[in-house]
Amino acid sequence: MITVTFFKSADYFKGFKISGHADFNTSGPDIVCAGVSSAAIMTANTITEVLHTDAEVTDSDGFINLNLSSNEATEASHLIEGLWLHLSALQKQYKKFIKVIIAEVLGEGEYRINEVCFIVGFNNPSYFARCFQKQFGILPKDYVKKGNIIREVHMLKHSHCDEKKYSL
Repeated sequence: MITVTFFKSADYFKGFKISGHADFNTSGPDIVCAGVSSAAIMTANTITEVLHTDAEVTDSDGFINLNLSSNEATEASHLIEGLWLHLSALQKQYKKFIKVIIAEVLGEGEYRINEVCFIVGFNNPSYFARCFQKQFGILPKDYVKKGNIIREVHMLKHSHCDEKKYSL
C-alpha cells in the first residue's frame, strides 16, 4: 500500500511524504504506483525548478519526501493542495492500494515532546516514545535533536500500537 502524508500548518500545505508500493500489479504495469509517482515528481519538480524554492526533497525507490519552509509554503501551497486533490481522488478509486493522510504541523519549538504526547492522545510519555520509535525507527528526543519538528499525524489505526494518533 502507498501511504501519502500531507503536512499542513494553519492555511498552508508545507510538504508531503509518500512511501510504499501499491502492488496493484507488477512493477511496470502498476498504474496506481505510476500515477502517484508521476504526480508527486511533477509537483516536486514544479516547486523546485519553476518556483525556484529551496525545498528539501528526498527521492528513492518507493519513497519521496518534500518539505518547505514557512515562507516557501505560502508560495507553493496550491501546488501541494492540487496533488492532495489528485491523490485523494485516486484513493477513492483504489482504496486497497493508497491511503492519504493530512497531518497538522505543530509550531516549530512550540511544544515539548511530553506535551505532544498528550496533544496526540497518549496518556503515557514512555509508551508514546516506544510507539514513536516502532513507527519511525528513532526516539522522539533524537528526532528533535536532528532539527526536525514534531508533527501531529492522525491515523485510523496502526498495527504497532493501540493508539490512534502518532507524531513524526
